[in-house]
Amino acid sequence: MYTAECHIRYLAECGPGDRLGAASLLVGADVKRLRVHTALTRADGTLVATGEHLYLHVDDAAGRVTAMPPERWAAVAALLTAHASLARPAYLGRGIRPRGQRG
Repeated sequence: MYTAECHIRYLAECGPGDRLGAASLLVGADVKRLRVHTALTRADGTLVATGEHLYLHVDDAAGRVTAMPPERWAAVAALLTAHASLARPAYLGRGIRPRGQRG
């Protein structure tokens, strides 16, 4: 998998000794790509950063994006099904907007 695109939001500072937790959500997928959201939180529950990433399955020998092998796709499809009913953050897919702009 190659990272094709990512959008990271830094929301709060972390300091030495802060304990962080990470939770990832498979937002979408097909046989050639994955869209994953990850949230980092401090132990007190403060959301400190989020990342939304697009990964592409690349066959290095072929030099291009190709379908995942069936066993890999089966594992991804199972996770996609498991994550289908989980809540999606409202900011997913929004990209970068000038300060103060809503939507």
